[in-house]
Amino acid sequence: MKKDTKNAAKEVITKAETAAKETAVKAETAVKKVAAKKPAAKKPATRKPAAKKAPVVNAVLQFNGKEVSVAEMAEQAKAAWTGSEVKEMNLYIKPEDSRVYVVINGEVAESIEL
Repeated sequence: MKKDTKNAAKEVITKAETAAKETAVKAETAVKKVAAKKPAAKKPATRKPAAKKAPVVNAVLQFNGKEVSVAEMAEQAKAAWTGSEVKEMNLYIKPEDSRVYVVINGEVAESIEL
């Protein structure tokens, strides 16, 4: 009987050791899974500075008691233009001649009287 008791005790100890090892492996696996699921630390949100808008520029030509804005000159030039769509416009203002010479899309257009 002693042998049966010893064998039974050994079996119980072996089963307990095996169960302990399995529990340790399961716990280690669970810790690894939790660590893997942990989200990465978020960077603090950085604010981009707002894009600065170009200031509104109004140009006015004054001479010999007259006053004419560049916007008015451009509108007169567009109204007088009969060609294709205006993509680029250059105004050459000569107060001594009281004229605005207009070049639209690289083509010389008529001059406008100030």
